[in-house]
Amino acid sequence: MPDGSFWISDEYGPYLLQVTSRGRELARVSLFGGDRPLPAVLAKRRPNCGLEGLALLPDGHTLAGIMQCPLEKPSARVPGIRGTRPTRLLLYDTRSGASRQYIHLLDHPTHLSSEIAALGGDRFLVIERDVAWPGPPGAFQRIHAVDLRRATDVTGDPGSAGGVLV
Repeated sequence: MPDGSFWISDEYGPYLLQVTSRGRELARVSLFGGDRPLPAVLAKRRPNCGLEGLALLPDGHTLAGIMQCPLEKPSARVPGIRGTRPTRLLLYDTRSGASRQYIHLLDHPTHLSSEIAALGGDRFLVIERDVAWPGPPGAFQRIHAVDLRRATDVTGDPGSAGGVLV
């Protein structure tokens, strides 16, 4: 960040933490309330599959995060969604707490997103890998170029635990 602090993501919460360059916590953003919470639907993440990557956009206050895996079933009426490809790309304004979510399709249902880099305010690189990585030669690893300029925001009501069904 311009003040020398930085944001990190915790995939188990998922949480966003802002810390000083010496590691002192300045802010904690979670799904569990507060004045700038993350969208409630992210609680549907699988254990150890939360916000895996995080990048700061050029505006200096918006973070881009990528969920490592697709979310679990959004409601009791919808069967589990393991074996599907849509995962979430989150844009989060650190000043206001406003967020937007977009769908990123994995190449295969067993793959994971492992990192995101911002190329601008609406363009990103996302690393996708299989669960064998690091592994034997030939393990799947790919870098995707993602452009949100014509993408649909699927946030819906950020307070809804079910989110938008996709």
